Amino acid sequence: RSYQLLDDEEAGVVKVYIPLEGVGALAKKKGSPKEVDGSVVRHSFGEKSFSIEVRGYKANTVLNLCIRETCGKLDPEASRVRAMDNKLIVTLKKADETKWTKLSA
Repeated sequence: RSYQLLDDEEAGVVKVYIPLEGVGALAKKKGSPKEVDGSVVRHSFGEKSFSIEVRGYKANTVLNLCIRETCGKLDPEASRVRAMDNKLIVTLKKADETKWTKLSA
């Protein structure tokens, strides 16, 4: 799968857009317009890494984006994943002012 990266220096975040047609119907938490269902979208954030796993998008398939060493340090507690109709948005809160031009170091 492909993704797009946006370094929002003013907000101090890096956003990763993961296009997945129709993922919102599967991944949105009931009663919450953008929050993800943890049984469908699993995520973990570390100080220099993160992983996103999507279950049930395709039969017998798990989609995974795992970055073992990010371009800069993260604030794991302030990072999150949201589900939109046709994409997931991963918001990585930067721990410093490093300019990101790519995800991996």
